[in-house]
Amino acid sequence: MRFFEFETYLTSDEIQHRMSSYYEWEKHSSWNIFKEYTSPRKGLHLYPDENGFTGYYETGERNRHYDLQRAKAWMHIKIKEKNGKRIVKGYTYYCPLLIIGLLIGLLEIIFVQDILAFILISVVCAVLFMSKIKEENELIECVRRILEQ
Repeated sequence: MRFFEFETYLTSDEIQHRMSSYYEWEKHSSWNIFKEYTSPRKGLHLYPDENGFTGYYETGERNRHYDLQRAKAWMHIKIKEKNGKRIVKGYTYYCPLLIIGLLIGLLEIIFVQDILAFILISVVCAVLFMSKIKEENELIECVRRILEQ
């Protein structure tokens, strides 16, 4: 999970307008990793909400069945006004169900005290989280570029 914040002199309407070209009409949720993604456009995919946006970053990676990957880096953005400037605040997160499952597995292994299983699941967690850092960085950079255009 990463937190970010950008200041901009753009109005809320201008921010909404710039982000509108990244809207995604195919409904998805970070909680559902079983629904297929069919929109192959690489980059930011946004869903507007009352004070900002929720969205994910599509890398275009495909699995062995040539389906788009279902575990995505997600973000939530809020737009706030302060001293004549707009502050775009947000955070990134990874698929909550997958993280909860990994943490439950890690806790079970800790209490069972099986060192090999603990090492194995720790390596899996580390590889998973390290692979998503690049995706989160791209997500944040994409938002920054949109605001600076």
